[in-house]
Amino acid sequence: GIFRDSFANVVELLDDLFEEAAQADEPPERNYVRKHALELAGRGCERPAARLFSNPAGDYGSMVNERVGSGEWEEADELGETWASRNAFSYGRGAEKGQARADVLETLLAS
Repeated sequence: GIFRDSFANVVELLDDLFEEAAQADEPPERNYVRKHALELAGRGCERPAARLFSNPAGDYGSMVNERVGSGEWEEADELGETWASRNAFSYGRGAEKGQARADVLETLLAS
């Protein structure tokens, strides 16, 4: 969150990089950004090249440390779910400033 908020220009440049990679004239088996963007686009996903995820706008921390410190977890999957739910917000150029996109993050993490 601090990097995202302090270096918005870098977030935009990285977003541009992923957009360019997704549109590169390369076979998908050699360009995984393109491969996954094409798959997401085929499912009707908006901005399928988005790859920058973080906490909700103005919020910081994944809350995983807090759950570990307080002992409020029993299975490792619970910590993973906490991290994923807290970091499911997409950032990039334009209006992409913390849009909830849990489905896209989940798809990318599964690949």
